[in-house]
Amino acid sequence: MKKAIFIIPHFGKFPNYFQLFLNSCAGKKYVDFLIFTDDRTEYCYPSNVKVHYTTLNDIEKLINSQLGLESRLEQAYKLCDFRPAYGLIFKEHLKEYDYWGYCDTDLIFGDLDRYLEPVLEKDYDKLFFLGHCTLFKNNDENTKMFFEEIKGKKRWHEIFHSWESQHFDEAFEHGINYIYEQSSKKVYNENFSADIYTHGTKFYVVRMPAKGGIINIKKEGYVDRDGDTLFVYDNGKIFQYFMKDNQLKKREYMYIHLQKREMKVTIAPNSSLYKIIPNVFENLEYKNITPENFHLIRKYYFNFHKIKLIYSLKKKHFKIRKRRLFDKLKGSN
Repeated sequence: MKKAIFIIPHFGKFPNYFQLFLNSCAGKKYVDFLIFTDDRTEYCYPSNVKVHYTTLNDIEKLINSQLGLESRLEQAYKLCDFRPAYGLIFKEHLKEYDYWGYCDTDLIFGDLDRYLEPVLEKDYDKLFFLGHCTLFKNNDENTKMFFEEIKGKKRWHEIFHSWESQHFDEAFEHGINYIYEQSSKKVYNENFSADIYTHGTKFYVVRMPAKGGIINIKKEGYVDRDGDTLFVYDNGKIFQYFMKDNQLKKREYMYIHLQKREMKVTIAPNSSLYKIIPNVFENLEYKNITPENFHLIRKYYFNFHKIKLIYSLKKKHFKIRKRRLFDKLKGSN
């Protein structure tokens, strides 16, 4: 039996629904999780989730030591660019695993084992392509793939020394996906996630364009507006319910990605059945969802997500422009 591990360095407070994330990690046969954090809040960690309390400064030292760099981690979000190098940075923790990778914590996992069991046995070098969930076969070649040139340039060196986030973990044109697509490596570019649209107040799933069942990761995703829709966590599985042609439809997903939304939690931490709606985790009104009761289930609360997002992005862009101007002035002196 092959086994994988997700590596999650996280500094600062975890999301307020982090216990729900941990619960969704529990009991997986094929997956463990390795967390490095400075958040010492008392959570109930499942047996397959290992936590190491440390600091961002200590992780910076480890990165520089393993990669021979002199980089500075000014912000924790910059760690996303180092994700393709986690196999080398955290190699001492990975010896017993066949695959290593990374994922976000703004997820609720469904039946991971169901989706991973068949593909882990097919000897792929890389599984999936999105930054919130990617796995690599644990061997020397894959561990060092990020060193490969992109269009004649050693982009990793430039990116690792930049203070700006470059999305090296998922961007196609200048990221790890480009390196694998240009290689002879065996990749599995499938997407089993309910990747919630960032800019929508309601929940819409972002899907990738496909032709003949093959996903084209070079193109931008599109927003699937299924209308009246409902996501449910049901005893370790994630389902989407929606009406189409006057019929109740049901889709299963490997996980739901909430895109850093602010979510209220109104359920008990150990709940095994609940709905996930904008922007709250809430008890489900009916144990069994039918065409007759579907329209009676509340699927949405008014929220200011879009307004908050616009403000947050403007604030972020202002900081970036300010920093770039500072660097430019500093360089001209």
